[in-house]
Amino acid sequence: MCVGVGSMADPPEAQGLAHYLEHMLFMGSTKFPDENEYDKFLSQHGGNSNAYTDQEFTCFYFDVRNRNLRDALDRFAQFFLSPLVKVDAMDREIQAIESEFVQAAGNDMNRLCQVQCYTALPSHPFHRFSWGNKKSLHDDPVNKGIDMRAKLLQLYHEDYRAGRMKLVILGGDSLDTLQNWVVSLFGQIKEGGDGRLIIHGERRIWEPNRMYRVAAGTEQNLVALNFPLPCLETAYLTKPHDYFGHIIGHEGQGSLLALLRRKGWARSMTAGCGDNGLETNQMLFLFTIRITLTNHGVEHVMEVIGLLFQYLKMLRSLGPQEWIFQEQNAVSKLNFEHFEDPAQDDYVASLATNMFLYTKAHVLYGDYAHDIWDPAMITELLAQLIPVNMRADLLLHRFDKTSSDVQMEPWFETAFTVETIPTALLKLWADPPCVDSSLRLQEPNMFIPHDITIVPSKEDGSKNPSCLLDSAALKVWHRCNPILNTPRVNACFSIMFWPPTKKIIDAVLAELYLIRLSNQLNETLYLADVAKLETSLSLSGYRIELKIFGFSEKLPVLAQKIASQMQNLASTELEFKSSVEVLAEEYKRANEKPIDHAAYLLTQALSKRFWDVDHRYNCLQILAFQDFTKFVANLFCKTYIECFVDGNATKKQALALAKIFKEALVSCPFPLQERPTNCVVRLPTGTSMLYMEKVKCEFEKNSVVHSYFQLGQDRGKDSMRLRSLMTLFIDIISEPFFNQLRTKEQIGYVVDLADEDLHGVLGISFMVQSAKYSPAYIESRINAFIKTIPKMLKDMKDTEFQSHKESLIAEKQGYPSTLIDESNDFWEQIWTHRHLFDTNKHVVRELIEVSKNEMINWCRRLLGARSRLRRHLCIYVVGVNAQEGDVDDPVCKTSSGDQNEPRRTVLIDNLDEFQRNLEIYPVRF
Repeated sequence: MCVGVGSMADPPEAQGLAHYLEHMLFMGSTKFPDENEYDKFLSQHGGNSNAYTDQEFTCFYFDVRNRNLRDALDRFAQFFLSPLVKVDAMDREIQAIESEFVQAAGNDMNRLCQVQCYTALPSHPFHRFSWGNKKSLHDDPVNKGIDMRAKLLQLYHEDYRAGRMKLVILGGDSLDTLQNWVVSLFGQIKEGGDGRLIIHGERRIWEPNRMYRVAAGTEQNLVALNFPLPCLETAYLTKPHDYFGHIIGHEGQGSLLALLRRKGWARSMTAGCGDNGLETNQMLFLFTIRITLTNHGVEHVMEVIGLLFQYLKMLRSLGPQEWIFQEQNAVSKLNFEHFEDPAQDDYVASLATNMFLYTKAHVLYGDYAHDIWDPAMITELLAQLIPVNMRADLLLHRFDKTSSDVQMEPWFETAFTVETIPTALLKLWADPPCVDSSLRLQEPNMFIPHDITIVPSKEDGSKNPSCLLDSAALKVWHRCNPILNTPRVNACFSIMFWPPTKKIIDAVLAELYLIRLSNQLNETLYLADVAKLETSLSLSGYRIELKIFGFSEKLPVLAQKIASQMQNLASTELEFKSSVEVLAEEYKRANEKPIDHAAYLLTQALSKRFWDVDHRYNCLQILAFQDFTKFVANLFCKTYIECFVDGNATKKQALALAKIFKEALVSCPFPLQERPTNCVVRLPTGTSMLYMEKVKCEFEKNSVVHSYFQLGQDRGKDSMRLRSLMTLFIDIISEPFFNQLRTKEQIGYVVDLADEDLHGVLGISFMVQSAKYSPAYIESRINAFIKTIPKMLKDMKDTEFQSHKESLIAEKQGYPSTLIDESNDFWEQIWTHRHLFDTNKHVVRELIEVSKNEMINWCRRLLGARSRLRRHLCIYVVGVNAQEGDVDDPVCKTSSGDQNEPRRTVLIDNLDEFQRNLEIYPVRF
């Protein structure tokens, strides 16, 4: 359900009101008064829910098992019929909004966006604080005597009306049945409203000719150039902004980015109108060019902007190019005609928004449409990409906050300065005297497919991969997908190379190699990506993983270019130094998000062969160019390749594709006994281990607790019972865990329960992020909740337990909606050498037999604070609001939340020392 009202409707005295109301509609209704009834019902029946508030829209969506759709819709409809909006629930939910705000405050792009809103003209709808927080929605209104419940209900009664709502339902029942449900369940929604709420505002958002310098909290530098354009919603069949966004943001030869990279000034670039409500709305479209700068580029930022205007002058002189538009049209039509199903909940949410934007005939097609070539409109809009219509923002890692002209954005407390761009510079940019000779239009894209013939599935009708070749240097797997019938292929390659020293220097040099390879391939991979032939390159230990996904016709051409560059990678000393700078910044930015930091520390604590990012950074500082060239020269002296080709390819084509990489990269096979292995330590039983570190970012107020329970090693078919218990446990416990710690106790905004699979060792993690409480207190609440799980399961009705089982079984027995989802599952079985392609079938067989008593005993045995079999490790990432000594906090003296039970916790001071005397799980891959 998309409601045509959002944050731009917030009154000045209650900024964030629309977001607050979105939260409150989840908190019970007259018909279903329990606050967690909706989420609990979805959890029991294989479903999930979400919502978001944008500038003009508020969208609510869910998915659920098909046979439970009507009952879920009944609960969903009550959001829009009779929400309770209880005062006590308001008090608790304002804490969730505050936690969400604190989480958003750690993101540089959010901080920049809020500076842009804060510096907008006071009369403009942009001049507001759309996130909302405790101050804007509670403290300030209370001080002014404002009744916030009355404000919420006023917004609800005035704007949550049928005429302002668009509903999309995707279900397995007939359209007549679905329509009858809509009439009976939603028919009593109040009438009124006429489309989305009208917002009045001019295209002039900011004072002209200004540059804002903004303090970044992370290791990045970025210049953002914003050009307000007229609203282009009605031009969706033409999409002129897409046309010149595609050209300006191009990364191929002759592009602006190619020139900036060659000068060493920029790393990446995007151009276009984003899909958020600030960049595309009923008042205007905001065309934004964002360029990620090197440190050297910051020093030349005015020249960077000057080169942009040179490029724009070239585009105006050449005029609109129809062949470029037709290339966009061809790719869009292929994507629409061979639609890859996205997640169903995301899909219905996008369609509900589309119903506001497109005619009925184009609700499905509007996002893809490039039907009308309109060079006059392109010329008209291009004429508005001029200096006097530009706002410039420079996001800087190095920012002098002591300067007398520093201002402070009050909500996120972001420091910034503002300066007037000199008139002489504006005149120079408006009409550059010349255009750099290296700037030119792109060439036609060689990767756009023309033959989309689908291979007959009768060649190989197997649902599982089959091995076509197994040699000392190469192993090839193949499947011609018999179900999805798509012209796409997913080709996955694992390329294991020989590490000369097996020390940290090899790991760092391998990362430098991947950066140089990515840079060398950038223009090629960009063209392929435009043609929807997507590539990912990653490094895992001494294994390069390459994935290519897209239309099959041009995939061999791309593979040949990638293999050739991998073998013949050339590098100058200047390019080496640039790669070192990139990697150094990646190391510095690592673990900026506390959730990621905690997951990293868990992996580091459990992995026997792991190079710490700080140690890698130190190693990087002493590397010489000669070290790199020697490493590259010997990189593939011993190689082993394993690949899987899935989808629209014959066996012959799969073998030919694998042969491309074998011929380019294999000079000598890499013997099995010499290949590096991944080892995981076995945690001690009956003891809780604790490791803690501070957050990396100076602005980060959030702390994270990652409480991990090690369950045992995956031994293939012999571990299916363990997998089924783990999966069922997470399905049952996730919602009550969230409800208790997030909804009721408001411990933190992020409350999650997840399974872990680290090199074949299984586990369960309880994770909470909070800016309000210390890590020790957070852990005590996690432990208190865990202590209640056996009783919770015991008290659970047998029908409810069975419903969870049936939902999981239905999920495991269902077909994946996309080729890439299914083939990636198979690929994990291949590269980890498990080869258990029918895992779901075995899990289902075990799930059928799992009883409630077995689940209760399993929980007591592996999670119980008194259990001698429990293997537990807790990670603290301590935010700037918390104290380092939280492990001794008096509220957390026990491992279970019981103040009378002695806590058996060992504090880890050094991870190497911690691992030294621990057993290691037998190596499987």
